[in-house]
Amino acid sequence: MTVLSSTATELRTVISAKIRIAIIKRATVNPNAKQVCEEINNEVGRVSYHTVLKVIKEAGVDLTEAASERMKRLHADPEFAARLAAGASKRMKRLHADPEFAARLAAGARKSLKRLHTDPEFAARHAAAASARLKRLHADPEYASANSERMKRRRRDPDFAARQAEAARERMKRQHADPQFEAKRIAGIRNAKAKRHDRP
Repeated sequence: MTVLSSTATELRTVISAKIRIAIIKRATVNPNAKQVCEEINNEVGRVSYHTVLKVIKEAGVDLTEAASERMKRLHADPEFAARLAAGASKRMKRLHADPEFAARLAAGARKSLKRLHTDPEFAARHAAAASARLKRLHADPEYASANSERMKRRRRDPDFAARQAEAARERMKRQHADPQFEAKRIAGIRNAKAKRHDRP
C-alpha cells in the first residue's frame, strides 16, 4: 500500500514537472497564456488556465508587453476593429435600454460637467465652441427658419415664457456683476449720449 502510494505521488510529481516545463517553453516562444493553455491541454496533459498563469508568472515571463503588441496588431485589422465596434454598439444599446443604468450614467455625466465647468479654461472653451456651433446652425437658412417657428410656438406657452424670462434675468445679473462687462456697458451709454449731443 505504501509502495503504491509512493509511486502515485512520484507519478504526479513527474507529470507536474513535465507540464511545468512545457508551459514555460511555450510561454517563452508565445507569451499568450490562453494559447499556451490550449496547447498544453491538447498535447501534454490537463491543466487549468489559472495554473498556466501562475507557472508563467513564477517563471518571470512578462505577458503585459506581448498582450499590448497583440492588441495593437488586432486593432490595426479593419475587420477586427469593425467587429469590436459592432459588439460595443450592441452592448451600449442594451445598457441604455436599462432605466437604472441610464439614470446612473446621466447622474455621472452631470457631476462630471459640474466639475469641468468650475474650471474657467474649460468653461471658456465650451462657451466658444457652443457659440461657433450656433453661428454655423443659424447661418443655415433652413435651420434658422425652423428654429424661428419652433421658438414662436414655445413662447406661446406661458410656463416656457416665464422660465425664459427668469433665465434672462439671472444671466443679466451675472453679467452686471462682472466689472469688465459693467465698464463696457457704461462706456457704451456715454458714447451714445455723446453722439446725441453732437447731432445738429
